[in-house]
Amino acid sequence: MKKRRLLFAIMAIVMALLIIVPMLTIIVTAGGARAVTQADIDALQARQAELKRQQEALQSKIDANKGKKTDIAAQKRLLDQQVSYTEDMIENYSAQISQLNQQIASQEKKYEEAYNTEQMWLQKFNKQLRSSEELGNVSYLSVLFGAKSFSDMLGMLDFISQVYSNEQDVVRKLRAAKAEAESIKKSLETNKSSVESAKAQQEQMKAQLSKQVAEAQDLIKKLDRLINEDKATIEELEAAEQALAEEILRLAKELDAQNSGTNPGANGNYIWPSDCRYITSPFGADLLNGVWRKHNGVDIGASYGTSIYASDGGTVVSSTYSSSYGHYVMISHGSGRYTLYAHMSKRLVAEGEAVKQGQVIGKVGSTGYSFGAHIHFEIIENGAYVNPLNYLSGYIRSW
Repeated sequence: MKKRRLLFAIMAIVMALLIIVPMLTIIVTAGGARAVTQADIDALQARQAELKRQQEALQSKIDANKGKKTDIAAQKRLLDQQVSYTEDMIENYSAQISQLNQQIASQEKKYEEAYNTEQMWLQKFNKQLRSSEELGNVSYLSVLFGAKSFSDMLGMLDFISQVYSNEQDVVRKLRAAKAEAESIKKSLETNKSSVESAKAQQEQMKAQLSKQVAEAQDLIKKLDRLINEDKATIEELEAAEQALAEEILRLAKELDAQNSGTNPGANGNYIWPSDCRYITSPFGADLLNGVWRKHNGVDIGASYGTSIYASDGGTVVSSTYSSSYGHYVMISHGSGRYTLYAHMSKRLVAEGEAVKQGQVIGKVGSTGYSFGAHIHFEIIENGAYVNPLNYLSGYIRSW
């Protein structure tokens, strides 16, 4: 009874959030987009520095592990983390570039306004100078001494004072407008330089990412070459994968027992989890080093970094990393139906999150025990693994 009350309470909270969150989104959207500030860019740059620090720490660990055959699995995990940090840095640079470009667009508008103000005061200054020419090419003092009478001198003095005062006011405003325009222009040039620098850094990160991915894949190939010398290592990884598969089945059965067996977000059918239709390894058996082993899903030969879609709507029940599956996500679709997506380079959903069919939940990678970029895709129904190709059409086989 207590468990049932707890379940109803959780469902009530979830329903409340589903109502409140869209309302908040409408309110925020109605208020207009928030202006980008330097603090936003500073925060991104601080995050970038932290990512770089984490990368350097990981690189030290990787260097320390090189050459240790028994630590290959641990080293692969570190390389997977390093790849993830590099991808985060690339995204961070993209965010910096986007915000800097927004600032540049705003500053260009402000500079145009400041420049126009400067030109306005310059025109007034030139007009004032032309008015001053009424005094001739002699000094103000000569004009005063040239007065024919005292009353004439007083009138001339009033005129000179007014001209002088007006000139000084125009000059002050002209100088202020010019300083404002120059300040904005300097800031504008600095931000343009920062954009170019961020783009260059991002290109370096992309090159570094390619190198890191290749190094991670070479490490698995190295493990493959050492299988005959160290059977225990590969057996441990295979045992870990099967143990994980059994734990996933246990988790699936437990979850089904806890809920009513339905999921309102599910459509009841499966779609392709990728735009790729090329199957590199079948269900039931997987050829590894000339030996067929148990394979609980199919491998889809999608390109690195491409999107992975939720095959059906539901709730994320697992979003984590393992030495065998790498980064993987598991989704419950209700009625004893689950899907699992493994070897991701990046996970984009968290445990407990509701997802829609076709939603991007991650990116293709080669993390964990993987020889190259692909998606390991599993379907579980009623506590048993089933062949995904029974539900997916239009595929191309590599065997």
